[in-house]
Amino acid sequence: MAPGPVIDLRGVTRRFASGVLAVDRLQLQVAAGNIVVLLGPSGSGKTTVLRLIAGFEQPEAGEIRVAGRPVAGQDVYVPPERRGVGMVFQDYALFPHLTVAENVGFGLHHLNGRDGARRARVQELLGLVGLAGFERRYPHQLSGGQQQRVALARALAPNPAVVLLDEPFSNLDADLRARVRAEVRDILRAAGATAIFVTHDQEEALSLADEVAVLWAGRVVQLASPEELYRRPATREVAAFVGDANFLPGRAHGEAVVCELGTVAAPEAPEGAVDLMLRPEMILPIADESGNGRVVAREFYGHEQMFTLQLDSGATLRSLVGRRRHQSALRLGQRVRVEVQGEAVVFPAARGGAAPDERGE
Repeated sequence: MAPGPVIDLRGVTRRFASGVLAVDRLQLQVAAGNIVVLLGPSGSGKTTVLRLIAGFEQPEAGEIRVAGRPVAGQDVYVPPERRGVGMVFQDYALFPHLTVAENVGFGLHHLNGRDGARRARVQELLGLVGLAGFERRYPHQLSGGQQQRVALARALAPNPAVVLLDEPFSNLDADLRARVRAEVRDILRAAGATAIFVTHDQEEALSLADEVAVLWAGRVVQLASPEELYRRPATREVAAFVGDANFLPGRAHGEAVVCELGTVAAPEAPEGAVDLMLRPEMILPIADESGNGRVVAREFYGHEQMFTLQLDSGATLRSLVGRRRHQSALRLGQRVRVEVQGEAVVFPAARGGAAPDERGE
């Protein structure tokens, strides 16, 4: 029989004293060895979920289990230090007066009185995070990326059931973020760790995760692999939040939708009025003076370009074009024929109204 989830949240609810409902009957299971990212806009409840798992907040309803053991709910409360949970904070929270080795070994209470075993575990972790030889340095003598790795080594040192990371790369500049998150992912993989990240950065989530849990108004609205989430978002709101999304009205019949760009394949489309969701890389602009649109804006990224196209109907679309395509030479104001490549995702036709309110961080 397959083992149960390492993290299991069942109907968890958390309301703040102000009356704000931060987490609403949330369900979430995380399998052993998986890296799961909690992704959502500010106020969606993702940080509260992390704090509930860690034990810094208590649910008013529902149950939380860690490695099969109830830790919160139904008159149970296990304090954070006894949950088998490691935590990496946004600001790293390293002790400035302790060396790297002392920071990493801080949580190894079970090895008190066994200095040899403690030193061996610290050396093992420093080797894992690529900081062997840094034992005697202090946090202020390290770069931001190195401090991040020390914080991760400290969290991993006691062999926790799960490592929780709260916006761990937000203090790093853009170039360093990309490199450090790849390093952290590789370290977690090498350690065989189960991990839950919190982020509002879609690119970060898609590049890190085995699965992404999208939170909206305190609930998980979709739990899926990065590929599934991007290609088959569960709702219009998720589609618009995770990456660029173009929407066009159309009418579905059979396995296709007819819209102003022509007939587009959509195998799962319901009959009748729908909205097509088209990612920018699916939109192909071709220079054509008799075409159905024109180029109104261009963003150059080096290896690719993003064009904004205005159709004759007035609708605008964003089109991502690689530099090797001949479309890269398109000029502002140029007339184009806009085509669609690939299959579209469809949603019920928009009836107006806003996305669900965001409630509580």
